[in-house]
Amino acid sequence: MKARQGEVEARRSGRIVGGAGVLRRIEIAVDIGLRYKADYAGSLAHPAPDLMQSWTRVLDCAVRSTGLKRILIFNSHGGQAGLLAAVALDQRVRHNILGAYATWFDAGYPEGLFTEAEIRTGFHGGDIETSLMLALHPELVVTKNLCDFPSSVDEIEAGAGQLSAYPGGGRVGGLGRKAQDLNSDGVTGDAGRATADKGRALLEYTAQRLATLITDLSNAPMPSDNRPPGKYRA
Repeated sequence: MKARQGEVEARRSGRIVGGAGVLRRIEIAVDIGLRYKADYAGSLAHPAPDLMQSWTRVLDCAVRSTGLKRILIFNSHGGQAGLLAAVALDQRVRHNILGAYATWFDAGYPEGLFTEAEIRTGFHGGDIETSLMLALHPELVVTKNLCDFPSSVDEIEAGAGQLSAYPGGGRVGGLGRKAQDLNSDGVTGDAGRATADKGRALLEYTAQRLATLITDLSNAPMPSDNRPPGKYRA
């Protein structure tokens, strides 16, 4: 599901900026992510080091075979967002190129489209992601199972001062969690509120912001001449 969302968002953003001659896009989709749902039947996953190595090998091949000078790692999987910066930095160091990364949900959401509670705790398979799937691939959505899957985030935070499922907003401590730690069904959020119209609105909103990011990356100065003063150089 995550890979399908990400591919469509990337393609839409490419159409938005492609007409201006800004972008030469080489799209590489990697469908298998981290194993935070490994306890559920049918899940395919990598340990974090293997996943980072897989990304690195693909990117190394792309850079060497095409001469790419700028790369964008676009992630549609919330569970692996923490790995992106390290891989982008590694590409910068290894190939002296401009490496950038993005995660789709960092683009935010159209005002009023989803509730604040959903944005804060509907991490997986709730209103937001199910709306996207209803817009993109409704045939894959089992509508009879759409309902509210409450998250235990509030319960976790109520009993702690600085611990959260996701740090930020004044909380410094995050959990290395499995999907069932927030809901035993492996889903969090109110999928019963999802609609295809909301999914289409969110898709367009995210694609526009991704297009802006791609333009920013295209216009950013190359870092190849950035070197420390000679007295500090390794």
